[in-house]
Amino acid sequence: MIYKIFFIKFIQQISIKRQIKFFYSISKNKDQVLKIQEREIMAQQNQNQAIQELESKHYNPKEISSLMTLKTILVGLDKEIISGQITYELQKFKCELREKIRAVIKFYIEKIMSGKMTFQEYAQNLQKTMKYFIGLKQLQEKSGQKETKYDKQLSNRVQAIKKEFELLANEKELALKKIAILSGKNLDQSIYDIIDLDKKPFNEKFLLFATRYKQYHNMVTYISANMKESRLQELSTKLMPLLQRANAILSQLQNGQEVSINQIITAEMPPLTREIVLGMDENTFNQKLKTLFLLVQEVLDKEKKFKEFSRNAKKTKEHNWPVYSSFKIKQYQALFNYLNTLDQTVTPLPIIEVKEEKRNLVLEDTEVEFQDMIIKFKKLTGVPKGKYSLSYSFELNKQIISDNVDWCNENLEWNYMKKYSRGPDIKQLDNQIHTRTINVNIFKKGTLFGQDEYGRISIPLLDLATKSSINKPIQVQHKKDTFDLHFEVRIRICTQMFTPINIRSLIIIKQFQPFEVNNDLQIFLDSKIPEQYRIVANQPQKSQKQEQQQDQFGEDIVPKLQYLTRDDTSKSYAVFSNLQDSMIPEGLTKQEVIFPEDFKTTFCSSYINQMEDILKELSKYYVSLGKFQDRKFANTQIEEAMGKKFELEILPSKVESGKVTLNQIYTYYCDAIVKDRLRIELYIKLGLYDWASFCLARRQLLIQDMIDNEWDIEDVKEINVKSIIQKIKNTQNKGEELKKIMAYIKPQITFLKRGGEFREAAILKQLTEDMLPQGLTMKQALNPEDLDYNYCMSYLEKMTDQQAKAQAFFAKSGLKEEKAKAKALQENAFKCLYGLQNKMQTGQIDAEEIQDFYSDGIVLDRLRIQLYMKLKLYEWVGFCLEKRQIYIQDMKENEFQIKDVENIDLSQYI
Repeated sequence: MIYKIFFIKFIQQISIKRQIKFFYSISKNKDQVLKIQEREIMAQQNQNQAIQELESKHYNPKEISSLMTLKTILVGLDKEIISGQITYELQKFKCELREKIRAVIKFYIEKIMSGKMTFQEYAQNLQKTMKYFIGLKQLQEKSGQKETKYDKQLSNRVQAIKKEFELLANEKELALKKIAILSGKNLDQSIYDIIDLDKKPFNEKFLLFATRYKQYHNMVTYISANMKESRLQELSTKLMPLLQRANAILSQLQNGQEVSINQIITAEMPPLTREIVLGMDENTFNQKLKTLFLLVQEVLDKEKKFKEFSRNAKKTKEHNWPVYSSFKIKQYQALFNYLNTLDQTVTPLPIIEVKEEKRNLVLEDTEVEFQDMIIKFKKLTGVPKGKYSLSYSFELNKQIISDNVDWCNENLEWNYMKKYSRGPDIKQLDNQIHTRTINVNIFKKGTLFGQDEYGRISIPLLDLATKSSINKPIQVQHKKDTFDLHFEVRIRICTQMFTPINIRSLIIIKQFQPFEVNNDLQIFLDSKIPEQYRIVANQPQKSQKQEQQQDQFGEDIVPKLQYLTRDDTSKSYAVFSNLQDSMIPEGLTKQEVIFPEDFKTTFCSSYINQMEDILKELSKYYVSLGKFQDRKFANTQIEEAMGKKFELEILPSKVESGKVTLNQIYTYYCDAIVKDRLRIELYIKLGLYDWASFCLARRQLLIQDMIDNEWDIEDVKEINVKSIIQKIKNTQNKGEELKKIMAYIKPQITFLKRGGEFREAAILKQLTEDMLPQGLTMKQALNPEDLDYNYCMSYLEKMTDQQAKAQAFFAKSGLKEEKAKAKALQENAFKCLYGLQNKMQTGQIDAEEIQDFYSDGIVLDRLRIQLYMKLKLYEWVGFCLEKRQIYIQDMKENEFQIKDVENIDLSQYI
């Protein structure tokens, strides 16, 4: 029994020892695994760091001034980034490096295309770059640490720069422009779109996919509305199924499911380009656009020539071609301007029909009497020197007329002119002269008194059917040779009574609105992205009370650099939309007021560095909110700031070489400080207190720079914000009444209310003849629409459109009387418009009559404005202001003499 117990304990001890040994071995293995993993991570980090150091040295954009080399590096980085074969940390590093290189490329392109960098300067930069690469190569050889990849790249780059030198040597400035254009292609692809998307945080991934889905949805909607027939197959077989699959993925993301988006985003839904939206590659689009430009330019040039030509034509009741031609020119110029916008937007090419028009002009030679016909024989060319004479005959008034022309002078010229009567009066003119010929015999003087026939020709007068003269040489046969007889035949008006001119005309079938890639994007994102997946940006927000207080008084203006918003919801947008040139203080331009950031010309590096950091944070913030237009503008400013930062880094070498002088830098600082003071005063006056804060902060940085450089400083008095605000308040109080009135006056063509339920009816009932300004009748005062007769097509088109809208509004409101009035006005406007178009086509318009209409209309509207201001009919004032402006613009385009076109000062009528 004792033995048994002892045996059991012995077995238990062995088991415990084995368990301890087993667990110890597991623990030991686990520690070893962890150590291996740590070593691998460290090795990976060291490798990443080594690669980053190497690439920072070999791809340093500060040392590389060759655009083609920088572009080659950029392409190589793109391939590595999207390959998926490098770590996320390396991807981020390469993306940042890519962005720096991209900024430098844009900086050089801008300087080259603006003419600020010559090909000699660029060649000097290439020389420095080559020395830099050769130095790197020699350093590697001395150290014995050759990196195969970079060593090969260095050799290739040196060879590439040599080829760039050869190109510059051969083509100089042209080659430089070519290099800039080639380097600038495909630079705008976002670096954020080429990182492995599935490695992004879930909320960023969700936002990106939802945004791309909405953009493609907008594209499909746009194509269906504008290009459905031409792209029906693509819609049904590709785009619609793609949207359905994308919608399914979006639903999964909404439910919080992890789903891969990398493949569909990069391969099937890349960032939208003009090529994708329009279904046309860039080269084809540009070629077709160029063809359209040439076509429009051709018809526009010919129409202008026709207009000048038709000025000499006789004006008839049937045709007034100069006026008709003016309307066509206006139409073509508008089309040309529209085409000019297409390369800046994503818009399909317009649909245009080409038509051949036949226009009949009555061309009159006023130097010839109606019953006369003049024949001139001028000279011979292409014959041997000698004496030549001729005789001729033709039929006129059923009689054969003949005459002889004496010997020519030594220059083979005659001074012969003969006038013949085609009939005793206009009614009995021989109008069949164009069916006849003039038979001419040419003689050459021989020996002694003899003469020999040298040639004969029958001159057809067919051109006189459509022209009032024939003035061109005709070839005459002499044996095997030919020579030219120069002659002229003139009559008053061609026998057909008009000259047909064939001219190409364009009819615009359809024009398209631009494609808006982010249309309703924010509304869509707000509805689709759950709250927990939205990115909350760490942006300081002012309380409503603080904003209100600052907006009212501006007392909280403190120096602060910040991003200045300009989107259509911001206060600055509304302010600058109505900014008059007269409001801008002397010493500033409108551009300097609207864009005070001044990244391109500044020399203040502390300002650039601070703004770059602010803009980068802001770009991320806009991405989080899905405000991609704002982000795009912020990124543009970042690029400008980075470009300037790079330029300031090499500024010392420019000063040493004399390209930039210290006097230039000093002058900039002095001017910039003055301009910021002017801006601050203006922004406070306009109520843009954030903008004033910005300029206060920047002004302090400029002053500090001048103090640090021990420069003499002018205009550095402290700006008293409160005194500026008080001064502005006093001025505003004086003009308060005018300001209130101006808020009600909107220059626009609209429906003018006259019904009994409106205040206008009561005012107009009190109107008497003695209240009217001199020159204005009661009918003209009560009916400013001027629809009894009207020659202004653009005004009539607006009236037709606005009265249709008014009808729809009054129908919903139940105002039957006003609806009926709007309908009557629309019918009258359409009747005038139709009548005007008909008169244009038949030529029943007199230019003097049109000019008188416009001149009278401009004067009448000034008198109406004077009356309506006194009656406080401010909507009617706005109507007449807009109509008057339309008339003035039409007169300018038709080259009519204009009087009484000064801007109306409404304050004189208060």
